[in-house]
Amino acid sequence: MGGAIKVFHSFKLLKDMLFKENELPDRTDEVKKILRSMSMDYEKIHACSNDCILYRKEYEHLKKCSVSGRSRYKKNDKSPAKVLWYFPIMPRFKCMFKNAEHAKSLTCYSDGMIIDSMLRHPADSLQ
Repeated sequence: MGGAIKVFHSFKLLKDMLFKENELPDRTDEVKKILRSMSMDYEKIHACSNDCILYRKEYEHLKKCSVSGRSRYKKNDKSPAKVLWYFPIMPRFKCMFKNAEHAKSLTCYSDGMIIDSMLRHPADSLQ
């Protein structure tokens, strides 16, 4: 619930910062519904309150941080001390490239790039 409250406050703050007639949702469940409709599901990953580790893969079973020794959970031992909301990138890429016109504009620099010594766009640089 703590994570949901933080998300709610973040969206409420953003909504208050924008102009009065904005359409940004102010309730967490509305935000989640919009994200899911755009194939932008998220994954909640427990994290150390000191930002040492993420409790996943080999650390998934731990109750305390192996670096700082802090507890994974709050005092009531039910809710995690800190939660990371991870938005996987592949569903977003699939959504971006679903429309052929959008895909063409997203790849225009690599498809039509002229290879010479001139720097016309940041994509032309070596880095």
